[in-house]
Amino acid sequence: MIWIRSFVGADCSALAAEIAQLSEEISKNQVSNTEDCENEISMVEWRADCFLEEISSQELAEIFSPVKMPIILTIRTKIEGGQFVGSAAIYQKLLKKYLASGIFSSVDLEINRVDAPQLIEIIRKFPVKLITSFHQVDYTPSLVILKEIRQRMRALPVLPDVEKFAVTIQQPEDLVTLKIFATENSQEKNPPQIIIGMGNGGWVSRIYPETFASSATFVAGNTAAAPGQLTLATIQKIRQSTVVPKTKSQ
Repeated sequence: MIWIRSFVGADCSALAAEIAQLSEEISKNQVSNTEDCENEISMVEWRADCFLEEISSQELAEIFSPVKMPIILTIRTKIEGGQFVGSAAIYQKLLKKYLASGIFSSVDLEINRVDAPQLIEIIRKFPVKLITSFHQVDYTPSLVILKEIRQRMRALPVLPDVEKFAVTIQQPEDLVTLKIFATENSQEKNPPQIIIGMGNGGWVSRIYPETFASSATFVAGNTAAAPGQLTLATIQKIRQSTVVPKTKSQ
């Protein structure tokens, strides 16, 4: 299981503080700095949409220099639960600048962006993996709609390395829909997937992501990046006091 820490600092000082906190936790052996540990943080995500300052590629690389693990670049739009509200031109400009820093191993691309083909052309110029994502912050779409969105992801000019789906859980039936959707896609021939139920009703998908055939999930630092996001310490405490549910795929 891959646990991904999200950084949401709004300026250089706040971002540096988040990175320093992670470095301190690593030095105290509270989290892992390798990809081998099943129960520790092994990747980080930079939520660039939360960052409000101007920063050059070089400055960005310097701030992230203490981080010795893979970094995901995410510019989440307002409609999908983030803070970015700018134009397509601004989005593309930021994407180019941030990727030019050379520090990112993966980039998140929202499947609903109308300029997705243009963004893929930009992403192709850099040695990064593609995470195609879909977020519904108000409800859980039907199984049919979720499958249609997945087909759109696989119809892109580049097959995604990872497919991410995050939907808001309002009632128990939503978790059933999400689990059916996730487990139907868990065969080896398909790309790895990240499946998240947002909100308090979706905690089980964050605490036991493997029961939703999810290869990774996101955890919070001092501030949650999404509704229902928990710290790794909280998740570990719950997992250590309970038995991880088994699925047929396990």
